[in-house]
Amino acid sequence: MWRLQEIGLSTDNEVLHSRMDLPSLLQLVETEGQAWGVFEKWSNFRDAFALALQLAGSRHTSPSQEHLPQLRAVVSALAAALSPHVDKLPDAELAVLPLWALARASVWPPELVEPLIARLARDGGELLHTASAKHLALLWWSLAVPDAPPVPTAAIAPLAFAASRMLRLGPTQLSPTDVTQTLLSVARLAPQPQLAPLVSRLGDLLHHLTACLLDPSQLPHAAPEAFADSLYALSQLRGVHGFMAREELLRPLVAALGRAAAGAGAAGGPATAQGLTPQRLANVLHALADIQCCTDAVPPYGLDTLTEVLRELRLQVRGAPAVFSPTQVGKVLSALVKLPVATGPAREHAAAVAIELAAEAEARAFAGFDAPTLSITVWALARLGHTEERWFGAAVAAAAEPSMLAAASGRDLTSLWLGLARARQPAAARRLLAAMLGDGGGSSGEDGAGGEGGVGGEAAAASAATATALRAASALSCSNLLWAMAKLDVSDHRLVDLLAGRLAAALPLQHDRAHRVLPVMALWALGSIRDGAMRRNRGLVEGLVAEVEARRAAAARAGRSDAYDEGECTQLKRAAYIMRRDLGARGES
Repeated sequence: MWRLQEIGLSTDNEVLHSRMDLPSLLQLVETEGQAWGVFEKWSNFRDAFALALQLAGSRHTSPSQEHLPQLRAVVSALAAALSPHVDKLPDAELAVLPLWALARASVWPPELVEPLIARLARDGGELLHTASAKHLALLWWSLAVPDAPPVPTAAIAPLAFAASRMLRLGPTQLSPTDVTQTLLSVARLAPQPQLAPLVSRLGDLLHHLTACLLDPSQLPHAAPEAFADSLYALSQLRGVHGFMAREELLRPLVAALGRAAAGAGAAGGPATAQGLTPQRLANVLHALADIQCCTDAVPPYGLDTLTEVLRELRLQVRGAPAVFSPTQVGKVLSALVKLPVATGPAREHAAAVAIELAAEAEARAFAGFDAPTLSITVWALARLGHTEERWFGAAVAAAAEPSMLAAASGRDLTSLWLGLARARQPAAARRLLAAMLGDGGGSSGEDGAGGEGGVGGEAAAASAATATALRAASALSCSNLLWAMAKLDVSDHRLVDLLAGRLAAALPLQHDRAHRVLPVMALWALGSIRDGAMRRNRGLVEGLVAEVEARRAAAARAGRSDAYDEGECTQLKRAAYIMRRDLGARGES
């Protein structure tokens, strides 16, 4: 992030020099701010915004909670004083820096934001045509902070002008900070639908910025965090509106990151001091997986970097596991699932990281984990081969808390069950099932359903929320959850029938890759759950059989015989046998 001096803010303004706390600065703005606008004392506005942020302790980080109300009061007073005079602002700096200050304070008064955007758009973006790289990057950043409101359509033109201007700037003008903050901002803004026409035209800018970061004149000055953030941003943009970062840029970027990570370790001090924080390392792992530089590229070009990142991550986890937030724990573990770490030092580092993070999560009793993070952590550790009964028992104890269950989505619940199935944890699954049903019942195999008696309070509310979440679950989630229950031999007719009903409502299915095996899994699961599931859900079974037959017919018409592989055919034969036994159907496979 930029320092105040780096963006051209003076620190010796005589008008503001004696205002050393936010209340006195607020008093000054309220008494003299209107006059600053009338007499065009633009530097007073600029420096007052900067001083407010400095006094709130937010030059480099978010404002402290203690100072946030006072900061917002100062910023709001400045906005009220400046807004009538925005049309007279003479340059881009004086229009962009107030937006930056508003973003840092998380204040978005329309009476100032809208005129500032209009001023930047006026006359074909005249102010932006001569703006510095820092102020162009600040504009992107200000509109893309996580808590900002959706970008108004009026801001599309200024952003387009800023992009055009940045394309004309070279590596000596675009600092690594300017590059990375712009790339991250574009990645954050890309999902907003109103910006799709703009983002779809930014491919040249994204490549230009990356090339500037990798220019020999800039490489010595770029901190490790610049390579980490840029790689993460490019991975987030992969496939968005057809964008694909060029491999000739990704290769040197990944290599530069690997050298930076290795250098951080060789320096002897903490890599976090050089910007390689737990969050950045987690982001990098996902980026390396998403751009597939370690797998699909020919030849793979990210293996050395992956090893260095995992080595650094291992050092940080071993040295201070408590600094890893629950979100970072889940993010690291899920990234390890996607990465090729089958052999060599990378495998050793990855295994150590997984063990340390699992132990840390258990030591915290999963405090601070929300439902998505807990579920992905359980799923990822199971995928990584962990089977410790105590660990999964502790995880399910946290997942079974009424507040956690009430917040879980169908996807979260499915991930939990899939993790328990892969790790073969029937005891933990029975506890989770009982909590989802709101009673102490549940069944295993042929023992029948749990008791029907309801319970009051939080447990009943959590059970109702669970049912609501599953009624809204995707067909894939329903099929996966049925499969997991069958695999564990832990089920209850109430939950089975709820999932079957939701799955039946989703038919017919899409014939895409994600749904190809869904009918197979669901038929096998219904046949393997030994409580008459097929008999009770005959309509669903017939629909799933129709799906299988439709796929086979489509393959036959195309002259192919690969509708289902050998393992899937085995599952279909098992389901066909149960159909013949329970339904009297032909059940041909």
